[in-house]
Amino acid sequence: MPLSLEQQEARKNRVGGSDMATILGLSKWRTPYELFLQKTGEIPYVEAEEESPADWGNILEPAIAKKFEARSKLNGNLMKTRRHNAPIINDEFPWLVANIDRDIVGQKTALEIKNVNWRMGFEWGPDGTDQVVQEYLPQPMLYMLVMNLPTFHVAALIGGSDLRTYELKRDKEWDELILEASHEFIYEHVLKGIPPEIEWAHRTTEDLLKKMYMEADGTEIVLSEEMSHWHSVLEQIKSEIKELSIAEKVAKNHIVAAMGNSSIGIMPDGSQYIRAKTKRAGFYVAPNEFVVLRHKKARKPKTKGIEDGASIG
Repeated sequence: MPLSLEQQEARKNRVGGSDMATILGLSKWRTPYELFLQKTGEIPYVEAEEESPADWGNILEPAIAKKFEARSKLNGNLMKTRRHNAPIINDEFPWLVANIDRDIVGQKTALEIKNVNWRMGFEWGPDGTDQVVQEYLPQPMLYMLVMNLPTFHVAALIGGSDLRTYELKRDKEWDELILEASHEFIYEHVLKGIPPEIEWAHRTTEDLLKKMYMEADGTEIVLSEEMSHWHSVLEQIKSEIKELSIAEKVAKNHIVAAMGNSSIGIMPDGSQYIRAKTKRAGFYVAPNEFVVLRHKKARKPKTKGIEDGASIG
């Protein structure tokens, strides 16, 4: 759902916590170029869709805050949280804004709450450390700068059942990095209308360009010589993919023919090719049965070490 005009205007000339990772090139979900387009109104900001992880994060936020409080009490330092809805501006850095999830009453710190997909859980450090995943780290660092706080807490609920809490300390180098990068983005790009370079290989760029240029208006345009280069690159890659695909089939056919009806073919290095019959259910196509060939790496022999009594030195 797009944000209202008032919400978009409020974000236009300021950098918030979730913007900072994008500006620093740490975000998987957005590039500086896309953020520029949002800030300048060329494409809309979009709120979290219903049933998305971000939407569930909003729903679960009060429960995570309560659990954070309970855990802090058990650790002997009760941290009572309180919702904070108003944006926080620091007159010294008026282009920065902090929108924190919770104040911590009576203490010079605050709380950010995250709902994390279980697939991303391995990227987060152990509970009780400061090892917040790199993509989210700029957010509390920006908040500490804007609010002049010495520490900041993060509570991440991973996979719906694994709550990990982190305490971060303010860092002078982070302050300088945030101030320099955010100031340049707003004053050298957004306010001057000069877009940052497109990150052509970023995972979101293809979808962004499709959204930007959805219509075919019937006009013609003469492309530059530079596009001749990219056309040649594209044609060469397509040709190589086709050749590699054929080579893959040839190699696989040699192995299948050598195995005959055998289920397992053992390679000289000890790895194995395994053929197994697989059934495919009939949904949009008729049900059928086929044989799948897969490769299994050889087990590496265990090396003797300290556990076997080997000496060191």
